[in-house]
Amino acid sequence: MLAVANISLSFGLEKVLENISFTLKRGERVAMLGASGRGKTTLLRVIAGLLPPDQGTVELDDQPIWHSDIEDGRTAREMWPKLTMIFQDFKLFPNLTGFDNCLLGLKSDKQIHYVQRIEDLARGLGVEQSLVRRPREMSQGQRQRVAIIRGLVRNPTFLLLDEPTSALDRFAREALVDVIKQQSADNEMGILFASHDWEFAAKLASEYLVLQSGTAFRVDSLAAAVRIFEHVV
Repeated sequence: MLAVANISLSFGLEKVLENISFTLKRGERVAMLGASGRGKTTLLRVIAGLLPPDQGTVELDDQPIWHSDIEDGRTAREMWPKLTMIFQDFKLFPNLTGFDNCLLGLKSDKQIHYVQRIEDLARGLGVEQSLVRRPREMSQGQRQRVAIIRGLVRNPTFLLLDEPTSALDRFAREALVDVIKQQSADNEMGILFASHDWEFAAKLASEYLVLQSGTAFRVDSLAAAVRIFEHVV
């Protein structure tokens, strides 16, 4: 289980996150919704161990990612690939092919075991040809899907995604819903994703986490999320 407890974070005088607490269990798919600048990406980065909070804890299976006695993120790094984040700007290495980007970081003696999995994921997302291309030879949408494959291939216990449909058309979004749902079901993978795409969120998520004024509200229906988002509660 991924447990977020009493997380607060300010940038200067601006309070971005305030006393946020929730849990994410294996197999759950939670959409994080909110207007731009409400802290969705910041919260994902805190959970991933990339940004220290001012206060609060994040634990994965009772092991701390951030805690009051952790200052350098070393425990967070030890959690990868159990906890993996896919970034909005993809972070692909420009001189590597899509295939090599997906294999990066895997032990050389075990890479062969991941080849079929990469090919299957690429087929499901419609980017088989992108595996032999470098990022500059891909479209934005192709780069985004390759980045998603790189995160999925490691079969993490929990997967964090930041705006996973920002560069995708309708057909690619539909394929992504199918692939992530299947991966979550097959491997009991917990999913937490930040999105402005409410239609995509409704198709993928089983629950919703709405960020408003630095505080998070968790609900089990899109209608309830909309009411919070519009301050009609």
